[in-house]
Amino acid sequence: MSKEQPTYINVKEVCEMTGLGETFVRISIATGDLPAFKVGKNVRLRRSDVREWMERKSAA
Repeated sequence: MSKEQPTYINVKEVCEMTGLGETFVRISIATGDLPAFKVGKNVRLRRSDVREWMERKSAA
């Protein structure tokens, strides 16, 4: 049985996935450049949104 990656990830996981710093990721979220939502006090992002965001950044 293979272990699936979760659909939603937190800021720390985004940083690990992309190699970017937490401040840069949080600023990108705050400016609306990187889509995210809050669950209580926690920020969550869709893994697919992060991948698309990275593709847009690398194409720019």
